[in-house]
Amino acid sequence: MKPKNKRKKDKRRDEVIGKTLTDLVPAPLRHERRALVERALAGETAELLTTGFRGDGAPFDLEVRVIPFRHRGEPHVLGIARDITERKKAETAVRASEEQYRAIFNASADALVLRDADFRIVDVNATYERMSGWTRDEVLGLDRVVANPAEVAPTIRALHARALAGEPIALEVPLVRRDGTRYELELRGVPIQHRGQPHVLYMGRDVTERKRAEEALRASEEQYRAIFNASADALVLWDNQYRRVDVNPAYQRMYGWAREEVIGKGYEDPRFPAEYARTRLELVQRALGGEDCQEELEAIRSDGTRIRTEVHAIP
Repeated sequence: MKPKNKRKKDKRRDEVIGKTLTDLVPAPLRHERRALVERALAGETAELLTTGFRGDGAPFDLEVRVIPFRHRGEPHVLGIARDITERKKAETAVRASEEQYRAIFNASADALVLRDADFRIVDVNATYERMSGWTRDEVLGLDRVVANPAEVAPTIRALHARALAGEPIALEVPLVRRDGTRYELELRGVPIQHRGQPHVLYMGRDVTERKRAEEALRASEEQYRAIFNASADALVLWDNQYRRVDVNPAYQRMYGWAREEVIGKGYEDPRFPAEYARTRLELVQRALGGEDCQEELEAIRSDGTRIRTEVHAIP
């Protein structure tokens, strides 16, 4: 038996020549197609995005362009149709990708600024808007530094060129809000490709509180060092591995050991008897456990002489 003829997917030329829109186009689409043809007959070039149908009835995305022209002395319309199904799929995928990018971009706790190769702002996120006081619409397209002092602009422009060349960059700069408030900003820039073109993504983090904490710590360290060095008592700082971390000048004068001779060491020196080391390390151990303790002990100076000391260990 011969196989039954399958309906062809696409119409042949002889199946459409001489046919009207009524013959070829489903009823819901006839009005838009007829209006398009009438515009062309009136002398207008026009376009339409619509739905096409193959010979087997399968729909597809169709772009139709109509051009008026004369054929054998009579007005005609040339219709140019393009299957844009794949293009539409690609556009949908790009939109989904853009939506995902936007969600991640705006969710960042850091202020994000995307600049193109010419230093123009292509995008900023919600954190940037909150941190700087400038809205996205106000800064898009600007090719200057907006939220930093003018004096740092040349530095940032020079770093932008380095980032475009592939080098990640980092610096700390002041951020100036729209209302004049200043923050300390840690700014990093990384080269990226955006829509096929080289860009630099800048990430700004408010480090004002961290900087204040560092300043307070430095002040505390300086105060500690001043008190430590000014003490008339010999001071030794021990860690939990029973090693000396620091000693003051009074310690060096009292015991005769230079600071570099004892830092990082315990009582490994054979000149210290086992009992000598044990009693002192027990005091350190008790202090590490939270106890404030005190003993009178005989000490050995670096030249071998012995002295009586009162040792007070505090955590």
